[in-house]
Amino acid sequence: TIQFIARGKVAGASIFKLSRNGPRTQYCDVMLPALATFVVEDVQLEDKVVTVKLISRGSMLNNDPELARWCDEIKENLLMPSEEKFSELLQGEEDCTTRNCAEYKRHSTWGSSHREMQCARHASAMFTNVSVGQGATLYFSAACEKLSADERCKLVDEMRDVLQNVNAYCDHCTSPVNPADHPRGFVWSHAWVQPKNDIAQGLPVTYRPSYALLSQLGRVRRDPEDQSQIESHVPRVELKNDLMKMEAGEVIEISSAMIEKVHNAENRDLRMDKVFKELGEEPPKVKDVYGDKAFKITVGELQQLVRSTMVTTSSSLPITFYEHLVGDFTSHPDYMLFFTVFRTSPLMKIAEDFSECYKLHLKLAVEEEQETLGKLKEADEKISKGDRSGYGLKHRNEVKNSIVNQSLRLLRKGEEMLVEEYQNDFRKWVDKVLQDPTKYGFTSKRHALLNFSKTLMELSTEVCVSQRGYFFTSGSERGKSNHIAPKPPRAVTFLSAPGLDFCYIQPTLREAPKYFNRIAQDGQEAHKGWMYFKEGKQSEFHHRIKVLYRCIFTSAKRQGVRNMCMLSLGLGIFLSNIEPILKEELVKEYFKAQFELLSEEDWGFENYFINATTFTATAMALLDEGLKDDHNYNNEKDRLHLRSNIIFHNKDVKFLAAHLSTLGRSASFLNPSDSQAVMQGCMGMYWELGRSFNFVGEEDWGATSTGVLSCFSISGRYLHLEHDNENDDAISTTTTINA
Repeated sequence: TIQFIARGKVAGASIFKLSRNGPRTQYCDVMLPALATFVVEDVQLEDKVVTVKLISRGSMLNNDPELARWCDEIKENLLMPSEEKFSELLQGEEDCTTRNCAEYKRHSTWGSSHREMQCARHASAMFTNVSVGQGATLYFSAACEKLSADERCKLVDEMRDVLQNVNAYCDHCTSPVNPADHPRGFVWSHAWVQPKNDIAQGLPVTYRPSYALLSQLGRVRRDPEDQSQIESHVPRVELKNDLMKMEAGEVIEISSAMIEKVHNAENRDLRMDKVFKELGEEPPKVKDVYGDKAFKITVGELQQLVRSTMVTTSSSLPITFYEHLVGDFTSHPDYMLFFTVFRTSPLMKIAEDFSECYKLHLKLAVEEEQETLGKLKEADEKISKGDRSGYGLKHRNEVKNSIVNQSLRLLRKGEEMLVEEYQNDFRKWVDKVLQDPTKYGFTSKRHALLNFSKTLMELSTEVCVSQRGYFFTSGSERGKSNHIAPKPPRAVTFLSAPGLDFCYIQPTLREAPKYFNRIAQDGQEAHKGWMYFKEGKQSEFHHRIKVLYRCIFTSAKRQGVRNMCMLSLGLGIFLSNIEPILKEELVKEYFKAQFELLSEEDWGFENYFINATTFTATAMALLDEGLKDDHNYNNEKDRLHLRSNIIFHNKDVKFLAAHLSTLGRSASFLNPSDSQAVMQGCMGMYWELGRSFNFVGEEDWGATSTGVLSCFSISGRYLHLEHDNENDDAISTTTTINA
């Protein structure tokens, strides 16, 4: 005998019985349709009577994951009887028969009429979270509690329709990509980067759509052999004429034909892609890669995109200080390489203890040069033996060697006087700021010293650069991901911000000791082995992540974003020096920060789409726990409640943002950036020359969108980064804001 006790949803619900041959397990295989509205809280077996306690609104079983999964499956597959029949069953006015129950594993259907199916949908829509198909789960905002079942069903249908028209992980054609290998949630291993892990089969750099965009706008042509035009393997983005003074009605076209035209004009001999010559191979036809559609936009529309550029900084990083630091020094062509080399040194040390900084970075550069030369030798040996993987190894280390050579060019004796001149200019400016800190937005000298004690990489996690723009490609047509698509009716808001860097040696040695303890293994390098939080430091780390997301959310709010398209910022390669046991905790802190902000304030978001990839289960468990009554994200006394719907999904985030824009909806795209992007204006970083491991999420964004227009060499005027040190009073802050 099975007794069901339903409470919460139906006032005074009575106990009713179901006679059957008896349960085959303690948890019973026979469930009532009540599971379409209620879930199991407790199961007890006593004297051959199984008592199942049910509670409403989809609260999941805490102590029995198997039952929780069971309830989820039942909820998705059961069809309800009519409302009248269901009410009678709950009130115990009718005995349950074989027809009126469903057996787990067989999923017996409760009827097939439209009304019965609608009833089932209405019941499932009353859960706190529901499946919307396509592997996605929707968590309703607190405001949705006021909606009728019909309205909630409509929202579920709407989310289903949106997601079913967006491709998941894939390359240009139809080959699947393992999501576990791509934790940021969107494509970056495209066919035109390195299909089949073979760099030789990639495409010429001039096939990248953004190259064609800049070429049509009159980019200053560069000589690929002239390294002076490249800073850290990032070619300068310079236009011959001011974009804002060009003819507004001129039409710019991104299409296979235009890309091929630009390629033939600038790289027909493949001098920018020597690997093709080495292998004697021909690149594929452009049309085979991008299809036959065209993206068209006027210069006037591009000018509007540039005007939309904004910078948001944390409350402790004054806007005026950021504008001067970045405009006068870190993004200035004369000083850019200097600050690229010293970006992991505290600003005050650069100004006042430069000798130590200089010796450290020279030592690191020499060691790195020896390492990369060794790797290049290894790559050449592989190639000589016919091992094609050597080309990928060679490219990665050619890029690294290019960067090291530039550092050494600056640091070695021939340039030493120039380095001292740069450092002296910066020291004078620091002294000027400390003499009158309030003029640069600081509340006191102590406040200024706090910021000067940080490195550029540390400051970068308090910055978000936003600009409206368009993707040239889409992923809404099966088998045609990253084919060029027509311009949608509405722009996407690009949000560029970096996570905390525990990937590279110097940033890890700077950041990790603040928060973590390490257990060193024999022979382990000093930047590895971080195992657990220091006492009292977990809350500081959490605050740091929350500051980062507050900048992102504030920037999105200012741009009027209603649909946030998010991914796992900072949880991929940036955690590579963290041990797995600690990595799990850091992942939780990133998601907690987001859920807290979404529960504490109304940011104007209707929907918060997030592809958490391999971290989805962790994120959903945190949200489930926090949404319980009087918990972190649902506490009436503290006015905490979910202000936005949250949708976990497995779609390509770039394609989702692009699809929402085709629907005319205000959407954003989170671009996981490098510190050099937001502190030096190198937006998209290696989008032009990168391949293999040098072409990841940020590069994909830069190569397939108008995002390159946010490079400070183009957008700097609208961020107030173009000004004279002697005329500080002229600075305006209308397009920048403190979060």
